[in-house]
Amino acid sequence: MMLGRSWFLSSSVIWFVLWVGCGSLVSLSLISCLKEMREVVSQGFTSSCGVVFSNLS
Repeated sequence: MMLGRSWFLSSSVIWFVLWVGCGSLVSLSLISCLKEMREVVSQGFTSSCGVVFSNLS
């Protein structure tokens, strides 16, 4: 009985570590992707605004 419980605890700890590691990796990649997208969008927005303003003037 104790052997099964310790095996269950160790396996749950391993799963928890894997889950936390994968979650942090995914969140880090999402954050970096969002940062890159925000930079690209801001650059495209400023360039398109510059084109519009140069056409208006």
